[in-house]
Amino acid sequence: MHRTDRWSYYAPFSPPRELNFREWSPKEAREYFGWFTAQLDARIDQLRRVAVGCNLDMSPTSLSCLGRFLVENVRTRPKPATVAAAQRQAIKEPLRSLVPIEPWVLDGRTISLAMDVGIYFGEVLRTAQPSLEWRLWQRATVERNRPVLVGFRAGVPCDPFRLATNICFSAARGDLMPGRLTELFNVWSGKVDSG
Repeated sequence: MHRTDRWSYYAPFSPPRELNFREWSPKEAREYFGWFTAQLDARIDQLRRVAVGCNLDMSPTSLSCLGRFLVENVRTRPKPATVAAAQRQAIKEPLRSLVPIEPWVLDGRTISLAMDVGIYFGEVLRTAQPSLEWRLWQRATVERNRPVLVGFRAGVPCDPFRLATNICFSAARGDLMPGRLTELFNVWSGKVDSG
């Protein structure tokens, strides 16, 4: 299969509702969490369709190849001028000229890929650390209403999708970090609550 052909076999992550976690009611969040956990195996299968050069065997070593694949497949699209203007306006005046506003956003395929890589990363962590579990985060933090991994010291949740998305943003800015996924695995493995 040619490099470009494999994407024609990839079904993007398609949630039943827009991912607007902050605005969801508890019922909407629970419904999404149920849907999300039912999709884990299917999303890993989709990832295997496109990351054909990687042996995605749920081992920590597979994250090395997957991390390279992720940064090599980040794509962006121009940010609508109205969105950029609104973002700039939201920054308080003394800082407005100092805070850069990217002229691009991650494209839909990249966001889907980040979700799938995040799911795989989470499942690799769970395989290595069976005490971890997916949970709907309900506390009033940035993770509210999101599926996260729990079982870490101090009750800190891990949001694998956010981790993968941050790698994509860095890659889009030119900071390619193919080993970052493996580094993050080591960091989060060291935070597992052993008590």
